[in-house]
Amino acid sequence: MTPLRVPIAVVLVALAAACAPPPAEPRFPEVTFRDQAPFRFNAATVEVVEAFQPPLKVPHVEHEVPVPPAAMLKRWIADRVVAAGAEGRVRATIVDASIVETELATNQTIAAGLTTEQAVRFDARVELELEYLDARGVPKGAVRGEARRSRTVPEDATLRERDEGLFQMTEDLVNDLDRVLSANIPRYLGTHLVQ
Repeated sequence: MTPLRVPIAVVLVALAAACAPPPAEPRFPEVTFRDQAPFRFNAATVEVVEAFQPPLKVPHVEHEVPVPPAAMLKRWIADRVVAAGAEGRVRATIVDASIVETELATNQTIAAGLTTEQAVRFDARVELELEYLDARGVPKGAVRGEARRSRTVPEDATLRERDEGLFQMTEDLVNDLDRVLSANIPRYLGTHLVQ
């Protein structure tokens, strides 16, 4: 190959790489709770209050995950809390929907290159309060539920693997909360449910 052909070949390879389509964005399944019977309240409306506001800065990363915990909580409210009455209301307050990232210490020695260590831990927490208010806005009952989950990610994890892990952790977290509230709603707000 002549000296002139080598640079042309390099340019052609670079152009071909530049024209390659970007990797496909990972698709995550829609998380719903429609497979479970909703809680039908003797209320005219359901109000959602987002008391938790993501700080949008480290160490908080809930705004970076494929489906943020607050979005899953809103889906839970939409699917499981139903207004089935003529007056009064249910107020659902998202108290917490956070995911905090913590870097873990890893071994930096040459021998450590032979092992894969956990480099980051994600700690997630959700808390939801449901209140029943009568037609005058007077609270007549309330229930709170919370759930926590943690997950570590190895130092060689790809961004896709990280996102998949965070999606699964968030789904598991809200399912944990669902179990807590499913037990407590009939116990503490049962008199405000309709059959």
